[in-house]
Amino acid sequence: MTAPLLEVKHLKTYFYTYEGTVRALEDVSFHINRGEIFGLVGETGCGKSVTARSAMRLIEAPGKIVGGEILFKGRDLLSLSEDELQKIRGNQISMVFQDPMASLNPLMKIGNQVAEVLKIHKKVESGEKLRKRVVEILRMVRLPSPERIVENYPFELSGGMRQRVMIAMMVSTNPELLIADEPTTALDVSIQAQILSIIKSMKEKMDVSVWIITHDLGVIAETCDRLCVMYAGAVVECGNVHELFQNPLHPYTQGLLKAIPKAHEKAERLDTIPGSVPNLISPPSGCRFHPRCARAGRECSERGAEKVKITDTHFVSCRRYTEGNREQ
Repeated sequence: MTAPLLEVKHLKTYFYTYEGTVRALEDVSFHINRGEIFGLVGETGCGKSVTARSAMRLIEAPGKIVGGEILFKGRDLLSLSEDELQKIRGNQISMVFQDPMASLNPLMKIGNQVAEVLKIHKKVESGEKLRKRVVEILRMVRLPSPERIVENYPFELSGGMRQRVMIAMMVSTNPELLIADEPTTALDVSIQAQILSIIKSMKEKMDVSVWIITHDLGVIAETCDRLCVMYAGAVVECGNVHELFQNPLHPYTQGLLKAIPKAHEKAERLDTIPGSVPNLISPPSGCRFHPRCARAGRECSERGAEKVKITDTHFVSCRRYTEGNREQ
């Protein structure tokens, strides 16, 4: 087997606030293979975006990465200088942030913003060649009339069009890994489908690995090859999409899937997971999900769960599974 493109090992990221230390990420581990679409899923506040920002070394005060490794092509990004990181960000790893309106400069035309990326990362000089390349990139993400859009400002475009511009900017440098943080949030269903289609098309055309962050299991099922489920700053289950949807093992994963309404069934009330997400300043002892888990035993509150290997691709962190299956 080839080595993973990105490997996150025992990552810990804390935020030091006046109220106390927020343990946002606690011992997070997973990997992303070359040429795959990987999904990180969980409810709001579980640490998905903090994980991505940690991987890009974009955590700002009062946050701090306090432990772990982030290996990109075998190099630990946490050990690199800022100058070394600048050669990787944008060129080899690109990130589409959650809100494209906040990411785009409202005072610059779209064409100038895409051109700026090419000037900085690809050293393309100004002129007709640069303009043609910008139009070509915008056309690649299926924007209508890209020759006109290069003259528009962000506020003149719809949310879906701005999202396409962000994707265009990030793939213009031919990165090896594209991180898409909630790429379909606040878009209607038809536009969501178009954005996901564009991401899959970019993966095939450019041979780029994609890391999608979302709370929407429908997006995962439609797009991803493999996924990990996060809860309260910890990874609770990982596997390929088929086995995780067909055989969810962690009680949290099972709860998420049960909460999805089924088109062929009538129900007066939707299934929910009882309780609420814990305060990460004072998280529960042991397994962080145990206060909401109907199957939790005393040992779940006393000791954290260790990762158990179910198959070569399926892992779960839960004390319900046998000691003999635990990964060494």
